[in-house]
Amino acid sequence: MDLNIWVDVLAAPMTHLAPSLAARLTLQVLAAVKEVQDAIWICHYVRADDALANLLDRLFTQQAMHMDQVTFIMDVFVPLHDAFVDSDLASLAMDLAMRSVPVLAARLALMSTRETSTMAAWPCDCRTCTKLKTFARDPEPRTEWFVTRGCKYLTQRMEAGTAFHWYPSHAQDLCWELVHKHTPSLVNNPTDLVTKMHDAKARLERSLAAPLQN
Repeated sequence: MDLNIWVDVLAAPMTHLAPSLAARLTLQVLAAVKEVQDAIWICHYVRADDALANLLDRLFTQQAMHMDQVTFIMDVFVPLHDAFVDSDLASLAMDLAMRSVPVLAARLALMSTRETSTMAAWPCDCRTCTKLKTFARDPEPRTEWFVTRGCKYLTQRMEAGTAFHWYPSHAQDLCWELVHKHTPSLVNNPTDLVTKMHDAKARLERSLAAPLQN
């Protein structure tokens, strides 16, 4: 799968991907993160400053185009940041932290003030959506597969990329775990994801604070 082609496709107005295709593309992007890490490290090591600046600019451009900024930061920027910290590339880690912390802070602040979860305000009461609402209210965190083709409204929301997200904006939001065609695996009460976001923000903030401590 050529990621350059997909950058051009997704830049076109009104472009939406089916959930299954979006999931496959996400996996491809995550697999490429390690290659990006290696490329950036090599450019830094050989002092290829122009090439390094070009790589980072491309990453920042892709971030700006992404539908869900938090997902891009958590799945692309945070792993890169952690790799830079481990490789003693503090300046690169700080660049990513400066872009990431405000976005994560805003999402976590929203979680503390938002009163209604996505499913609590869901307008459809069909059989499929009723099951989703019941699942969202279950106090026990767990994952479950759902067949979504039975509801036109839900299918449209999924195809538009607005039904669920990989990271929550409310403590009782349903979040993606896996997607297989029109049958997503969802997680309710995503406390682990919230903890992951807080932990990532703390690591990023340490990179921002490091110059002040030296």
